[in-house]
Amino acid sequence: MQSKTCTADKAQFKLYDDSPNGGFSGYASTYGNYDRVNEAVANGAFKNLDDFVKSGFIAVGHDWSALPIATIAEAKSDEYGLWIKADFHSTPAAQEARQVLKERVERGKFAGLSIGYEINDSEPTDKGRILKDLTLYETSLVTVPANSLAGVTSAKNVKDTAHAAMSLDDHTEAALAAAKGLVERLRALHELKSQDNRKISAARRADLHELKGLIDELDVLTTPKATRDEANRAYARLMALALDIP
Repeated sequence: MQSKTCTADKAQFKLYDDSPNGGFSGYASTYGNYDRVNEAVANGAFKNLDDFVKSGFIAVGHDWSALPIATIAEAKSDEYGLWIKADFHSTPAAQEARQVLKERVERGKFAGLSIGYEINDSEPTDKGRILKDLTLYETSLVTVPANSLAGVTSAKNVKDTAHAAMSLDDHTEAALAAAKGLVERLRALHELKSQDNRKISAARRADLHELKGLIDELDVLTTPKATRDEANRAYARLMALALDIP
């Protein structure tokens, strides 16, 4: 996930109540400024804005498993970036997000937008990479500042069965953060269970063993073949020695 502090006033959220359930507007992306992974969106990169207004949606934190919290009322590209206007749904979750957004803005806290998209065309530059053609799928409310000019995040983290565009660096970073969080939680849980002389369930241990297997697979996929072959030969020699021990 990209993270940059918002500095531009024109990029701040604007809340309005001229629709039954309330709404907001703001810049979901800006053009030309490079983010933390040295990528910048080119002016005119969003080619599917008509479809985005028709079928796109607003989520919270790119959670595609939850119902959308708002519909897209307008989406337009100008010299500054991608501007959108959205209307909240009447559902409790949508109105809860609306209230949190309202309170953060009133308290002077950061609130921003994050775009979920697929990269169709890009070009390397001396600073990094220019994203020239993007298919936009959704925009999310976020509370982590990412784009120093827009007060938004340019997220590449919605690559699932419904399409997306998370870069390998972003995907790795997100997985690493999740793994670290899981380890910390398991450590705390282990201490509590040890005090009560309890053990983790067999089903949960099976899940963790599966996770370990996936990590081992990642190691295989990212290790050069020559290094893997050498490691396999060393392992075979070790096992041979072990079998010779009476």
